[in-house]
Amino acid sequence: MPTLGAKGTSRKATTRSLVSALAAILILLATPGTTALGSTSMCSLNTHCYAVLRGSGTAFYGLNGNWDRANMTTPSSISNPEFVDSEMWLKNSDTLWVEEGLAYGWEARLGAVAYYAFYAWYTPSGYDLAVIASLVPNSAVTDQYQVSSPAPDGTWNVWWDGNHYTTPATGMTSFTIPELGAEVATTNGCAQTFNMYSQAYNSAGQPGNWGAQTAYWVPVNIGGTQLNGFSYQNSEWSWNTVDTTGC
Repeated sequence: MPTLGAKGTSRKATTRSLVSALAAILILLATPGTTALGSTSMCSLNTHCYAVLRGSGTAFYGLNGNWDRANMTTPSSISNPEFVDSEMWLKNSDTLWVEEGLAYGWEARLGAVAYYAFYAWYTPSGYDLAVIASLVPNSAVTDQYQVSSPAPDGTWNVWWDGNHYTTPATGMTSFTIPELGAEVATTNGCAQTFNMYSQAYNSAGQPGNWGAQTAYWVPVNIGGTQLNGFSYQNSEWSWNTVDTTGC
């Protein structure tokens, strides 16, 4: 399958402008006059929250996406490894998936609290994660993510800004559920707006929009109260925390 190139800008500048303008209005209305971190009180290490766009299909063979390094933060430490992340998932079930994205929080593989790019996988034999790079928030930089071209044993090729990595054998050689969005595991975190653009690969290696899609939140009542999520076009998802104080 084709790989993504080097860093670039988003596909839809007009949509990005609309998203940014609306997000600015939401932030102005929702942000209280305090310097404390924003609240995500429904979320915790034991109960993760999600603001996600989910697609569906018979079979996909890869997923790509791009979004900038928007700021996000949360109190986190080795004894309290809370985190916030913005990522994409290639899923067949809740026990079989590959993911790639951007996170903030304690990361044992780095031995530090960090803002970092990563990829991970979950199979019936367990979960594991690989760190790609430790980064600095910078909304002027857009990174490109891709997971594609599975081998017969389910080894997936992972690309980040043109750099190549691979997963171990997962046994998963295609997927039916593309997902894009936020995972929040903190009671006191925040994130600026992530404008995320994606395409999925078919069996011929051709990228295209997902087609069918739906937005969902976990828990359901977090949507619009602690996490925002909007889709202005197919395969595009923009999210932030309602309270961005501290980001």
